[in-house]
Amino acid sequence: MATTVEQLRQVVALVRSWGYTVTLEPGWETRCGRASWTPCNAEYAVEHWTASPNTPTAYLRDGDPVRKLTVLCNVQFRRDGTGHLIAGGYANHAGYVDALTPTRAKRPPMDADITPGADSTTYSANRYAIGAEGNAGPGAGYTAAQHAFADAWWAACAIVFGWSRTAPPILGHKETTRRKPGDPSHSMAGRRRRVAALIATKTAPTGDSMSEKPVTLARALEILENVDGLIVGGDLAKRIESAIDAAATKSTAAILQALAGISVPGASAEALQEAAARAALDGATLRVDPPA
Repeated sequence: MATTVEQLRQVVALVRSWGYTVTLEPGWETRCGRASWTPCNAEYAVEHWTASPNTPTAYLRDGDPVRKLTVLCNVQFRRDGTGHLIAGGYANHAGYVDALTPTRAKRPPMDADITPGADSTTYSANRYAIGAEGNAGPGAGYTAAQHAFADAWWAACAIVFGWSRTAPPILGHKETTRRKPGDPSHSMAGRRRRVAALIATKTAPTGDSMSEKPVTLARALEILENVDGLIVGGDLAKRIESAIDAAATKSTAAILQALAGISVPGASAEALQEAAARAALDGATLRVDPPA
């Protein structure tokens, strides 16, 4: 299964292919906000603003000596419409939040922002959410270029990480905790709608796409195994191979559809991927085996 760092490389490649600039902070692959390496599971996203349009990358990278926190986000959204990837591991950006946050992230509202409950004393979003800080603050909200980059970044994350493409799990910090009521100031439902619309016009990176590019059975199974929470078991591979041989196309989409048709009758390829992602968020495993 691909690691979050490997997937972030794909995100960067995809965003760049769409014409955006992403700078890689030296050492980002091994940087995290803890004394020892701690990964970020990238199950959803939390977007913040820095509270100032001029916050430097060095501060987000090195942290706040007063609070004794290092690495304050994974990625920075700059006002000129470019991005800066700072860390591939755990970042100190959200902290303890409403315990229902991961549940709400599975199917966030597209027409309204979320009103969070009280913070949990045990659930921290840092281990599970990619954290972005946008250079903005009171009286200096996101620029149009900044919004465009953020939309593109989260669209690429949804494609690469296998998040829902129709209701992407992108939350504002203000939607996860009552401590940050204006962080960020813009509508996060609006962000989710724009990201979903953008995803509909884009394709994933070559090799992991749902395009009609022919792929081998081995590659298709590798792609399936990289869907978090999905286990391909039993004699399913043989069943998929038979379905592929009978199909007019051997695209990744056709293979995923064959799997859905065999193992989850009536389910689409996208529905299968979303179900796997939801199972992973619940800490469960979606086992896809052939019928008895």
